[in-house]
Amino acid sequence: MFAKENKLFTGKMLTILLMAALSLIIAGCSITGAADSNEAAQPNAAADKNTKTIETVIEKVFNAPDETFRELNTAVMEAQKSLKDQEEFDAFMETPLYKDLEAYKEDEYAQHFTDNGYESFLSTGSAFSYSWYDGTFKMNPSDIEITQSENHSALYHFTFRVNYENEDGKTNNYLFEGKANIPQEGKIAEIGFEDKDGLQQEISGE
Repeated sequence: MFAKENKLFTGKMLTILLMAALSLIIAGCSITGAADSNEAAQPNAAADKNTKTIETVIEKVFNAPDETFRELNTAVMEAQKSLKDQEEFDAFMETPLYKDLEAYKEDEYAQHFTDNGYESFLSTGSAFSYSWYDGTFKMNPSDIEITQSENHSALYHFTFRVNYENEDGKTNNYLFEGKANIPQEGKIAEIGFEDKDGLQQEISGE
């Protein structure tokens, strides 16, 4: 009888031990799965932020003209006409008029770029490129599609369309393509836009 009870006891103990071991294995798998999920979520979050950054810059450039920039820039250009030499220009750069223009540029774009990327974006004229044109017109971007490169995680390709209305109320739609290099999260080092359908020629009347 004792032998039979010992066998039952041993059987129960084995069952309990097996169940405990199985629970540990399942818990381990769950923890590993959660860790893997978190690791996968981090790159996705960065890509989402980068995509949003590109989209924001496209909207700022192509929602044009920027009347605030036009007003500030026109005032600065008029004031510069009276400057006679580099010394006067250096002094002019310290005036509230010039600083207001520079501060506006920085407020609009600096947060979306690396330091060098921001300076390059301004120097190439890309930042307010469609606000330099005279005349009465309206334009805005639509159908923005952004894709991260499979081979280079910092490289993004994009396409979008620009809806343009001239001063006579005539409207048209123009295709753009481009790419951006984002080496750190949410900070563009380089971005370029390719006018596929000739919007610049339409605005300039060429």
